[in-house]
Amino acid sequence: MTAPPTPQHFRVEHRLKYRLRIAAPSLRQDPERLYALDILLRKRPAIGSIRTIPTLGGLVIHYNPAQLPERHLLGLLDAVIPNLGRTRAPTSAAAELIRAGKDRETQFAVEGISCASCALL
Repeated sequence: MTAPPTPQHFRVEHRLKYRLRIAAPSLRQDPERLYALDILLRKRPAIGSIRTIPTLGGLVIHYNPAQLPERHLLGLLDAVIPNLGRTRAPTSAAAELIRAGKDRETQFAVEGISCASCALL
């Protein structure tokens, strides 16, 4: 049996046969990105349930190792976590408008998005 790969973007906190608990420092205090990861992982039939822990940047994943071996799950997590996107700081012009109290809200519609994770991302 091959040893699971060493993850680059998170650490395994605890593992059982059907459950894995991880912590990703880049997701700490970031519930929106954890939610996006939750949505993406739930698309896999082998994943039964997920519990997110935003204060720790953690996830508890219940999965079926017969359908998704741990090494594949770890590889999937290591590929997805760094690509979740980050909230960008406003440009200097936008930051100046915000400081001046001249922020504004713009709404627009995007048609054709029926997938919840696509709409979120």
